[in-house]
Amino acid sequence: MFRSFRRFHSSSRRYLSSYSSLIDIKPNILTALRSHRPVVALESTIITHGMPYPHNLETAAEVEEIIRQENAIPATIAILNGRIKVGLSPEELVVLARPDNQQSVKVSRRDMAYVVSNQMNGGTTVAGTLIIANMVGINVFATGGIGGVHRDGNVTMDVSADLVELGRNPVAVVASGVKSILDIPKTLEFLETQGVCVASYQSSNKDFPAFYTRKSGSTAPYNFASPSEAAEVINGNLNLGLRSGILIAAPVPEEWAMNEDEINLAIKNALELAETNDIRGKEITPFLLSKIAEITKGRSLDTNIALIKNNAKIAAQIAVELAKLKASTQPEKKCEIKSSAGNDFVVSDRSNKVPVVVGASVIDLSYTIADDDLKFNGATYHSKLQTFGGGVGRNIAEAISKLYGCVHFISVVGNDQNGDYLKTLLPPDCRRYVVTSEAKSTASFILILDRSGDCKLIVGNTEINNYITPELIIKNEKIIQRAPVVVFDANINLDCIGTILELCSKYNVPAFFEPTDMRKAHIPFELPYTLIKQIKFISPNIHELNVIAKCLRYEDDYPDPTADNYVSDKKLFASLMRVTKFVNEKIENVIVTMGPIGILIARRGNAKDSVYDQNGRYVPELCTNERQFHLYETKRIEEIVNVSGAGDSWTSGFVSAMVQGLPEDVCVSVGFEASKRALMSSSPVATEYFDQNNSCWSNGAEVKNF
Repeated sequence: MFRSFRRFHSSSRRYLSSYSSLIDIKPNILTALRSHRPVVALESTIITHGMPYPHNLETAAEVEEIIRQENAIPATIAILNGRIKVGLSPEELVVLARPDNQQSVKVSRRDMAYVVSNQMNGGTTVAGTLIIANMVGINVFATGGIGGVHRDGNVTMDVSADLVELGRNPVAVVASGVKSILDIPKTLEFLETQGVCVASYQSSNKDFPAFYTRKSGSTAPYNFASPSEAAEVINGNLNLGLRSGILIAAPVPEEWAMNEDEINLAIKNALELAETNDIRGKEITPFLLSKIAEITKGRSLDTNIALIKNNAKIAAQIAVELAKLKASTQPEKKCEIKSSAGNDFVVSDRSNKVPVVVGASVIDLSYTIADDDLKFNGATYHSKLQTFGGGVGRNIAEAISKLYGCVHFISVVGNDQNGDYLKTLLPPDCRRYVVTSEAKSTASFILILDRSGDCKLIVGNTEINNYITPELIIKNEKIIQRAPVVVFDANINLDCIGTILELCSKYNVPAFFEPTDMRKAHIPFELPYTLIKQIKFISPNIHELNVIAKCLRYEDDYPDPTADNYVSDKKLFASLMRVTKFVNEKIENVIVTMGPIGILIARRGNAKDSVYDQNGRYVPELCTNERQFHLYETKRIEEIVNVSGAGDSWTSGFVSAMVQGLPEDVCVSVGFEASKRALMSSSPVATEYFDQNNSCWSNGAEVKNF
């Protein structure tokens, strides 16, 4: 994570808004990464260039199974039709492995953009796999052997990109050292220059292996005696933010090690053949491996397969220990939650299970004109003044504090009477992260209503919202790290939203975007999709849904946002379903608010599925894999006092139930009840809501499935 989030200048936004994800992460791997379960990355040049068919396919499948047997999850990385794949299906492994597949490119950093943009297939090298593993947050990677400095490297300057990427990416690579066709002493010197920590594995003499043989004559600076010791060092490297990798050199099992004299002679002969045939560059390694296998009559291939399997087993064991270590640094705590009625209850979760809300704090001054003939002609009118707390983020934070009891709110108010008033509406723990600015006054809106209550004019001053900065978000990184969800509104700027999503991505925290207004709903979608994908929930109305769909390049017809008969008009409803489905392909949970009609939810799962487990962690695998649409219709409310905060209260109720692991239909039920209380209140946020004895916490809302 960049400590200072890069700013997305207006000159580049037109490109960023059209940027789409180029990485497909297999669902079980994505779930594992979010829940900090052990994952092991695997390269794919072994499949495309390293072994003949069918050995390549059989080995790939067996290596994945070995990792599963050690209670870790394999993530084979490759490029198929221009899509970067993290995790391959059996069919995709076949595509890469089959002998008639002559189109796969050996992909390192220099090749990646070309292969992706031309929609080609590619096997990722150690270097390419390192880059992608680091992108998605995989910390452990198993391979056969890494590249290095070639034997005539001092003349040709032929140095593998693997070494450079090990210096750039904080990923631990388990390999049987450096391929013995290379200059091992020079390779170790180059790794030292790159700042790569090198350790032998379970070798008291720190012997550095030479791929086919257990010893190379060189030694490693360190030795790891066990998976837990390796995990400790990996965790320390990550916590220090050194951004360089670790090479764990595990020797081939003794029964599979080759005779040193035999393999050296085979390498010598293979090198001579390469020179004769003018084989150079990225083609030389697969050529040499193939010729060595021919010369040794297949014994080198058997050794290669054995050491890859052994490395996968070790890597999985290390990944399991690393996952345990990370879990132990975030002990489960208790959070005492007080409902608005004063009843206490206790919930258990990682780091207190406290949601974070980021957004605007606004004072709303509402003037209701008492005279009949309101005209904007400079005349003086009698009016009734009411003062309320406002701002979408602030409303949500206040409502969650009353419904759930624990919430952290990041915002800015002025050093003035309005700012003091807004802070009094929040409990101390909620307002702890609200900053007081001396430079600007508290954001405010003045609403002019006619005698019947219709709004005729709104004027406002919201300059202070620009003081909600990336630096303020980074300052509060710890509470985001521990949060089960981060809710943010569209009243904050693009750089700030980018920083929130970058931190959410770093800590696998789902983000919940409340679009706020159709004129602002587009803002997060100007960011790269690598950040947009961390938004797991959005709650737009139909106006805002259309804006978001347009940003995501929806090309079908848009539903009419002014219609009020979505349920009865099949054509209208079909249009809404199409645009919702399109957005749901990008955002995992789409919650469309339709005012008095109700709520439409699109997600993978049924109405009885939860999206959070009982420990307050977002776990998509709790749901089914089938996308479903759920329509929840509202019940008519006779006495409506104020509609301005109903949507914010609904979101607050939904989030308050969601993070406790309750089913979707119960979350909607709590949201409806919270919205009802807001509609019957003169202020946007109800003075009182309800405790968990209310039936809405146990009875799900009625749902129609589509």
